[in-house]
Amino acid sequence: MHSSDQVTATKAERIAKKQDELLLELSATVNALSNIHQVLGDIVRLTSVGTPGGVAEKQQNLLAELGKWKDL
Repeated sequence: MHSSDQVTATKAERIAKKQDELLLELSATVNALSNIHQVLGDIVRLTSVGTPGGVAEKQQNLLAELGKWKDL
């Protein structure tokens, strides 16, 4: 293998590695957004509940879940 071929192969390997890293980051971001969407849906449902029974506990659970995401 010529030196220029080796450089090209090394660059291709670096690009492939970076693509894999970006794909993992994108996947994690999509999962986080999905979870946030679910939490927001829960909040909407909670705010439209007519009876207050159990709402405080659900609100605490939602706050705990949202607290996990501030570390992202």
